[in-house]
Amino acid sequence: MPPMTMTSRSKLALEELWHRWTQLVLGYALAPADPPAADRLKERIEEAFKKLEAGADHEAFVTWAKARVPWLAVKLGDAPPPALPPVPKWTPPPTAAAKAVAERIVRGERKV
Repeated sequence: MPPMTMTSRSKLALEELWHRWTQLVLGYALAPADPPAADRLKERIEEAFKKLEAGADHEAFVTWAKARVPWLAVKLGDAPPPALPPVPKWTPPPTAAAKAVAERIVRGERKV
């Protein structure tokens, strides 16, 4: 049997699936660890990879991965990145104290 050649999209999908698994195992800034969900995801990743090795369609794998990894569609270029928050049209001028500090920074002075 010839060795399996993964597409760049399926490689990235597999990498991001394992990154998501790591987040579930260890937890991250926005959510605590969820070991049962991590175990389920690991089993599903391994099953999907075995199907790839057996000759399954790589784009079907990528579609499956995008359903499990929220940011994958953006990384693959299939979806636009989320919009940035609007920039305020007007900001108040700095206070006199802030302006004095900025001037000292520009001149390179240090006032302790």
